[in-house]
Parts: sequence; structure tokens; C-alpha cells
Amino acid sequence: MTKKGISLLELQESIAAKLKADEFKDVWVRCEITECNDKGRHIYLDLTESSDGNIIAKQKASIWQSNKSFITEKFQKGTGTKLQKGLQVLLCVSVDYKPAFGLNLVVKDIDPSFTEGQLQVKIKEIKNALVKMGMFGLNKDKPLPQYFERIAVLTPAGSAGEGDFKQGADLLESHGLCEFEYFAATMQGLQAESSMSQQLKKINLQHKETPYDALIIIRGGGAVADLSWLNNFTSAKYICNSYMPVITGLGHERDICVLDEISKINAGTPSKCIEYITKNNLDQIYKAQKKIDSIKALKHQAILTNTHATHTRKQRISQEYGNAVARATLSKLQARSNAQSVLKQQIKYHLSQTENAKRVARVRFWELTQYAHTRITERRATIENTFNSHRTRHIDSLSKVKMHMDNFMITFPAKLLRSYLKASQAVARAFHIKIHNARNNYAERTVYTKDTFSNALARIAGQTLSFHTKLPNTAVLKISQISEQLVATKREIYLFNPMKILSKGYVIARSTDGKPITTAKEAQNKNSILLDFQDSTIPVTPNGDASNEQRPKYLS
Repeated sequence: MTKKGISLLELQESIAAKLKADEFKDVWVRCEITECNDKGRHIYLDLTESSDGNIIAKQKASIWQSNKSFITEKFQKGTGTKLQKGLQVLLCVSVDYKPAFGLNLVVKDIDPSFTEGQLQVKIKEIKNALVKMGMFGLNKDKPLPQYFERIAVLTPAGSAGEGDFKQGADLLESHGLCEFEYFAATMQGLQAESSMSQQLKKINLQHKETPYDALIIIRGGGAVADLSWLNNFTSAKYICNSYMPVITGLGHERDICVLDEISKINAGTPSKCIEYITKNNLDQIYKAQKKIDSIKALKHQAILTNTHATHTRKQRISQEYGNAVARATLSKLQARSNAQSVLKQQIKYHLSQTENAKRVARVRFWELTQYAHTRITERRATIENTFNSHRTRHIDSLSKVKMHMDNFMITFPAKLLRSYLKASQAVARAFHIKIHNARNNYAERTVYTKDTFSNALARIAGQTLSFHTKLPNTAVLKISQISEQLVATKREIYLFNPMKILSKGYVIARSTDGKPITTAKEAQNKNSILLDFQDSTIPVTPNGDASNEQRPKYLS
């Protein structure tokens, strides 16, 4: 029977022979790394090419051990990051085809500048898309609050940037000067875009219920190429449409990403973000205090001015009254030189004029006094209302700070005492458990005990010095008492040191398996016991009955 066609091996060998041509050697290929396995001697890659989000080509590739160090070091030096999935790369490859394993690409070289260029192209595309949609400058137009009271913070959980930020943020929170709410998101790798977008959406929804004054986005720095994960369109769109101003501190002061350019403020690092918030709030508190002082000064000046005006009016009225009396007296003297009859008439006339002048003067004086009193009362009420409104608002803020400090002062001594009691109980339990091994590890136990209590004393002393100016006298006295108790406990442990007891002439009896023997009855049941002296151990064999005939009187 004649065989039809050719065998599979013959077909594959024919393909392999054609692929050995020079045109399939050292070919530069543009592609994306979708898988990167670097767990053994070689690196195995999955390379793809996509169009409109769909994979149109896929191929496996290998970096053999002989070429691994050259390629990885070259790429990391050129881009600042290592080979990983999700990167656009330009590779120099040769086609390798084996009948048993199929087609494979062997990577011989890599161009790091291509990957960096692709990152810049991606940034430009995102910025152009945001400009075209009219969203690029939306967040920069958001007004900043005069005082930050409540802030949302987006950061990778447990990152170094979060730690740097919390050093200052926790201090502000403890004094009631600002409140922070943290949201964890992945900012590196393929999950970065979806993780950040979900959290940004959540923050904007919560803002509608309880508004935030600002959103801070921070991370702990890293390689420049790691910024590529932050250059994603979805996260950028959420930030542009955010209901609150955004402040970024992504750990790169010279190399910025899209999020830095579209946010309201680019602080550079997490530490500078919290420094900005702290400085702003402290400046506002200082300005408020200056306004209160200014209002007090204005009130005092207004009272002095009104008092002086009232005194001047009183003097003027008194002077007018004196002039009127003088004129009336002069008129009477002039009339006296005339005829007696005319004199009497003039006296009556001027007397009536004098009474009218007095009555008019009294009425005028009373009206001026009432008018001055009314004006002073109205002005004083206005000043007091303004002062009280400002004073109430700022006293409420300062009361929150005092309340937090009082709570801290109340709970701190109790926490310190509980820490001391736990330390004392732990040392006591360790002492009783390890007493039968005292001779063998005396030196180690001594060093451990000294170091433990020295560190505890040093730590408590440091805390005492740090908070001495803030704690009330009762708290300082309590810390001193606890320090004295720690010293006394250390002295007690030293006095009960097993080697110190043995030096007094006592011995420790134990069985051959190391368990302590405390009664004569137990010793009689043993074939051999060990007696530990200060300098050595002697094995003995008990004989005779246990009796108290030879027992010293001082032990009775």
C-alpha cells in the first residue's frame, strides 16, 4: 500500500530548515510582555501585540542563562526598573524552531530607550484626550479651603510614603487640628488602574454624604518607570472630575506624571504634603488669634473714646450754665443802679429768665446724657457681639485641642503602669521557670536581665523627659514612682540570683534529669542525686531513713 502525503516530522523539519535562513536571525521586534517568568536560570516570556484592545499576535520567547545578566542589567540601567509584564519593549530575537517543542523566539538584545519613549507617548495621548474632552484643567480651578478640617488620603497600604505622611498627620489628629481618612489602593502593576479608579469613585461618593476639604494621593517613591502605572486614563479622568481639590505627593520631585499635572497642587513627596497642610492650618490659627487681639484693642479704644466725649460734653454744659448764671448776675447789678421800681421789675424778670435757663440747661444736659448713653450702649453691644462670635468659634476649636490633650494625660499613666506590670509578671515567670538552669546560663541571664531593665529604664526616662513639660504634676509624680519600683524590682532579682544564694553556703539538690528536689522523702526515692555548689556539682547516693535528728535548730 502506497503511503500518501508526508509525515509530521518531515513537515516540521522542512519548516525548521526554512527558518534557519539569515532573514530570521537578529530581528528587532516591537511587542508587549504579558507574562514574565524569572524563577530559574532562564527567563520565559509571553509576547503579544494588541489592536483596539484585542490581541492580534502572540508568541513565546526565552532569555537563556548565557545572555540573562546582560539583558536584565542593560534594561534596568536604562529604564530604572526590571523586566516585568505590562511593558512595551523592543527586542532583538532569533527564530528557533524544534519539531518537539515548536516555534520559540530567543532574545539576544533589548533597547531600553524604546520603553521610555513608549511611556512618554502614553503620557501625551492621555493629556491630549483630557484636553479634547475639556477636563484637563478642571481640578486646578477647584478653590482650596482656608482651613483643612477633613481630608481623604489615597495610598498603598503599609507603604513607606504612608509612614512618612502619618508622622505629621497623627500629630495633627491627636491635637484635633485635622481629621484624615485613609483609602488603600494598588499603584503598581496591572491592577493599579482598576484599584485606583475604584477607590477614587468611592471617595467621591462619600464626599457627597460627608464632604472632604481635599484629596491627597501619595506613595513611597520607587523607580521612574514605576510611574507608568500611574499614567492611566481612567484614574486621570476621576481626578479631573473630582468634587474636591487634589494634592499629589508621589515621591518624584523631578519626574512628574499625568496625575501631578492635572491635580490642584503637586507637593512632590508625602512629607511635603503633610508639611503644606500643617503650615496652612497653623497660619490660619495664628491669623485668627491676631484678629481676636485686634478686636479686643478696638473695643478698648472705642470705650475710651466714648468716655472722653461724654466728659467733654459734661464740661461744655457746665460752662454754659456758669455763663448763664454770670450774665444773670451782671444784669441784676446793672438794674440795681436804676430806679427802685424798675429794679424790682428787672429782678423779677431776670429771676424768671434764670429759672428758665436752668430748666432749659437741665433738659439739654439730660438729653445729651441720654443720647451719649444710648450711643455708647449700642456701640458696646455691637463690639461685644462681634467679639463673642469670633471668640466662641475659636474657643470651640481650642477646646477640642484641650479635650484631646486631657484624654491623653488621663490615659497615659494607666497605660504606662499596665506596661510595667506586664513586664514585671513576665520577668517573674521567666525567673521561676529557668531557676534550675541558673548555674549553666547565669552569665547569659545576668546580661539579659540587665539589658532588659536598662532598656526599660532608658525608655521610660526618655518618655518622661519628652512629656515632662506637658504632663501635670500628678502624672510626673506617678512616672517617678513607677521608675523607683522598676529599680527596686531589679534590685530584688539581683538579690535572688541563684549564684549569690550558693555563695552563702546553700546548695541546690536535683535529680539526674535536672528536676529540683525539695523534700527528704523525694531524695530517698532516688538512686542518685546531684548537689550543686558554687564552684561544682557532686553526685551522692542517699542512704538511711529520712529523720529530723540531725536537723539544725534554726531550721526547726
